[in-house]
Amino acid sequence: LIKEGKIKRAKKATASDTSHYENVPFDVPDGWCWIRLNDIASFGGGKTPSMENKEYWDNGTHLWVTSKDMKTSLINDSMMKISDEALKTMQVYQPGTLLMVTRSGILRRVLPLAILGEKATVNQDLKTISIVAPILPIYVFYAILANESMILRDYHKDGTTVDSINFDKFVEMPIPLPPQNEQKRIVDAIEHYLSLIEDIKHSEDDILVCIDSAKSKILDLAIHGKLVPQDPTDEPASELLKRINPKAIASCDNPHYEQVPFVIPDSWAWVKLEDINIFKSKSVNPFDNPSETYELYSVPTFETGEPEFPHGKDIASSKVVVSEGDVLLCKINPHLNRVWVVRQRKPQLKALASSEWIVIRVNEIFPEYLELAMQSPYFRELMQSNVSGVGGSLMRAQPTFVKQYMVPVPPIQEQTRIVKRIQETFHMLDSIGESLS
Repeated sequence: LIKEGKIKRAKKATASDTSHYENVPFDVPDGWCWIRLNDIASFGGGKTPSMENKEYWDNGTHLWVTSKDMKTSLINDSMMKISDEALKTMQVYQPGTLLMVTRSGILRRVLPLAILGEKATVNQDLKTISIVAPILPIYVFYAILANESMILRDYHKDGTTVDSINFDKFVEMPIPLPPQNEQKRIVDAIEHYLSLIEDIKHSEDDILVCIDSAKSKILDLAIHGKLVPQDPTDEPASELLKRINPKAIASCDNPHYEQVPFVIPDSWAWVKLEDINIFKSKSVNPFDNPSETYELYSVPTFETGEPEFPHGKDIASSKVVVSEGDVLLCKINPHLNRVWVVRQRKPQLKALASSEWIVIRVNEIFPEYLELAMQSPYFRELMQSNVSGVGGSLMRAQPTFVKQYMVPVPPIQEQTRIVKRIQETFHMLDSIGESLS
């Protein structure tokens, strides 16, 4: 290319060779050379046709690319289009032209770069790079992209209204240039590995979806009595429920309730949630003791994995007193049906729950079993079908409906086996998910 005069100036250079370019970044292989971007390209820009002139925009069919369109590496369309009349006032760029955003707040984080797939015009926030030498535009695209961090750091300009790129400095950027055939091999290799990376990302998403589906299926099997085998020596759940509440109607063979959701093993029993919930609401006003510290369970507990520990003066209203092992069922969006078991981090403090929770306290039923059962598809559908409100975050489940929910209760020994199996399996699935990140 040099001998044929197709590149205005070029130099085979090493990092210590400054006879042609200063501060060449690294050595290049034999057969390569260093060139500057303005040795192989011409540059242009664009503008915004007057928005007040409707003739420029009505029934527009010609691409007018702005920074809002620079979300993909290949541009074949634009959000806004200009008319034939506006096109007369614009510079039209051909397919293969490189586009770069040089004026935008996004330049603090990323350098939007793309290649035109169709003829287009651009606005004033973009610069065009038209390769005039017989060099693959896609190779130059990747060469510029490889220097993204350096460009954002060294060519960045802080503006009074918006960030920008010092384009005059940018066009002097040195680029390592391989022979033409090697350019093609390099581009093919880059796109091959980028495709593999994209496939891996999609696979990760698919695997994470499968993990969530597997967890849901495991919980569904658990409450149907199909996750672990039944042991004929286990005390039937009906005897267990007699001790919890002798007045409760419990059924192992489904005759006592109409529309029982599904069949359960003979040793299990259906019971209404209100018949096993022994929680009696008791409120405390933290303002009575403003300096006292409380262990507070509120919706943000989901995000942090830990309760809050505020002083009374920092708690806005009275709260319900809860205890170790109480099961908290969230009744409002966006955490509807999320479940939390109270495990006091500081037993010496009084534990409080905010009004977002329905509190469930049970004897002789493991709270861990109840927690897992309430995360099953069966309970999620129940919660979603018994909500009120105008929508969004205002949607909430009504405790009067929740207390009527039918709970499938296994023998206490089987509850232990179910919880252990689920915890072991979820731990394995979580390990798979974490290994993908």
